[in-house]
Amino acid sequence: MSKSDRQTEIMSIIRNNVVETQEDLVEFLKGKYKATQATVSRDIKELNLVKIPYEADGKKGFRYAIMPSNNSATADDNQLKLLKGMIEKITSVNNFIVVNTKSGSANGVAAIIDETYNINDKLGSIAGDDTILVIMANEISAETFAAQLNEILKNKDA
Repeated sequence: MSKSDRQTEIMSIIRNNVVETQEDLVEFLKGKYKATQATVSRDIKELNLVKIPYEADGKKGFRYAIMPSNNSATADDNQLKLLKGMIEKITSVNNFIVVNTKSGSANGVAAIIDETYNINDKLGSIAGDDTILVIMANEISAETFAAQLNEILKNKDA
């Protein structure tokens, strides 16, 4: 079986099951595909899978999800819902933007920000567990982009 076939199967697994860890994904693939944790890790990165919080049957945790792909300059409805649900606070300091998220959500939020908001003055971003540092070229760009992100929070309940 090819890499493409395996990745198609992974997307199907993610759509139809709660997959919390790479090891879980390896188990789902077992029998049909020979895949190591390292292979699955590369597939996760290539497929732009993100971890999102979930709650089911009284159990809370994080699971893999398919990040909506969008090459336009604005986020689609699914991305906005993810951002609204995960972002807690946005602060602009000098040419930096600090985005505080729910625990475990920073990587997913950073991926959406990086893919969706293709802004020339955005030099890059770094994500931890619950904090993202977005580095902008200058203070004005940082303030402008922070204001744009804050609009998401402002309309959080909309």
